[in-house]
Amino acid sequence: MATAIVARGHVAALASDAEDLLLGVDCTVPRHEGTIALEPGSTVLLYTDGLIERRGVPIDDSIAHLMEVFGSVHQVPLEELCNQVLDQLLTADNEDDVALLAVRVLDA
Repeated sequence: MATAIVARGHVAALASDAEDLLLGVDCTVPRHEGTIALEPGSTVLLYTDGLIERRGVPIDDSIAHLMEVFGSVHQVPLEELCNQVLDQLLTADNEDDVALLAVRVLDA
């Protein structure tokens, strides 16, 4: 769904003015692309909506919580980072599937 990045402790959501259909809905509709320069040591977190969408919780609050958690664990090894994000965001009553991918830019 969305992505977040962290570089030197600063977490930011990658945003776009364009909103595309979900992948697989209609392959004939053009999609938008974007680029961002990442500093060495930056981590990109990709996740599905099941990680952050909760009934009765505003999506902006859920994203803010994710960014807070992500920022607090951004320096740990990637497998541990993913485990900690999942541990802190998933609840026992989670109703949606969740996929999470973390990628780190190596130092030169």
